[in-house]
Amino acid sequence: MLTFLAIAVWLMACFDARLTMRRLRDYGESVENNPVVRYFSTQSGPELAALAGIVFPNTIIVATCFTFGLKTFLAALFGFKIRYFYNQLLSLKWEKEAKEMTKYINSRRD
Repeated sequence: MLTFLAIAVWLMACFDARLTMRRLRDYGESVENNPVVRYFSTQSGPELAALAGIVFPNTIIVATCFTFGLKTFLAALFGFKIRYFYNQLLSLKWEKEAKEMTKYINSRRD
């Protein structure tokens, strides 16, 4: 069970990092709330920003929990990440709808 939780938390962090990279490329660093990601995105681009601000910290936390057998903490983190993952999916849906509305509005102007 510990292995499953560790892998699931890490994979959800990678999904978050991928979305963060895409949003940084599309909309700029002003859309990101994480100050580490915002700093690295201005210094060296969205890829390093997502790695340094999302993947590396989550890897350290997951490795620490896995090494010391902190099942309760990892389970709580898993629950948080599940909710965060759901919020990211809702955000993707909203983002798609906003792009469609923008496309529709721009087509009406022509």
